[in-house]
Amino acid sequence: MTGDHSPWCLKALPLTDVDLCRQRGLQRLLRHLATGGLTFIASPRTTAGGEPFLIEHNWLWQCEPWLSGEADRSPRVEHQRVKAAFQTLARWHERARHFVPEPGEAVWFRSHPAEPSPAARERATLLRQTVATELQALRGQALQHLPTNLHPAVEIVLGEIQRCGAAVAQELERWSARLLPIQPCLRDIWREHVLFEGDEVSGIIDPQAARCDSPALDLARLLGSLCGSRREAWTTALDAYHAVRPLAPMEEALIPALDRSGCLLAGLHWIKRLLPDGGTAETPVRAGCDRLWHFAERLASGPVGAGILTPWR
Repeated sequence: MTGDHSPWCLKALPLTDVDLCRQRGLQRLLRHLATGGLTFIASPRTTAGGEPFLIEHNWLWQCEPWLSGEADRSPRVEHQRVKAAFQTLARWHERARHFVPEPGEAVWFRSHPAEPSPAARERATLLRQTVATELQALRGQALQHLPTNLHPAVEIVLGEIQRCGAAVAQELERWSARLLPIQPCLRDIWREHVLFEGDEVSGIIDPQAARCDSPALDLARLLGSLCGSRREAWTTALDAYHAVRPLAPMEEALIPALDRSGCLLAGLHWIKRLLPDGGTAETPVRAGCDRLWHFAERLASGPVGAGILTPWR
């Protein structure tokens, strides 16, 4: 839509999926970021009555500026764009850590110098449950219902969960007992959510998953998505991030565990998503197939961060 002679984006969220206190906190966080000079943030517009959103027919509606630019979908993102993306993420984190939530919003958007990573705890639990309960049944369903060209990806993902899922869960359990800086993070930052104009970042979009955690979570997510398993790209990205916002040694050391667990669980997620409802055959969507292969190939290539990041004990 268009308003004030500028393009705007009208978003609709099912009211059943939204916690209103959290949504108000998220919008306050986005306005905090935008008022701090981060022009790549779409700060939601208030209604004529000053409300942050409109509720109509069990939907939550909000309006925000349309951010120009396009995601980089090339197989190898160029050096300058990798550098720009991670400098931009560092600026997002640096500004977000100064956000002051209202009392009811603190559970989602607080900053604290010493807390365990929620993602480490949650992923450890998910991996333990998966290894213990569903691998063989899921493998049978996937090989029966998914096209044969996806079978190697299925075997890689489920095989890696079987092979190292318990060990990765154990490592994450150790991290869930360690205290490190926690602050608002995007949590779902990947290449489709980073827009470029030329070699500059023009937008970071879709922050709906934002919540407090370690910045290492965002770094692991974007490193794997934008840089894949290219060691030189990881080095470029981390150097660019460090130049804006230095990482604490513990934050940096957490990245490999979050990257590996993210690949395992995301691969599992896409296998489940591509299965037909009720066991009836359907043609999987191309984007879902591409995502499954991305995580399978990352798992097959082996860990990256261990050869790049500073050791921590």
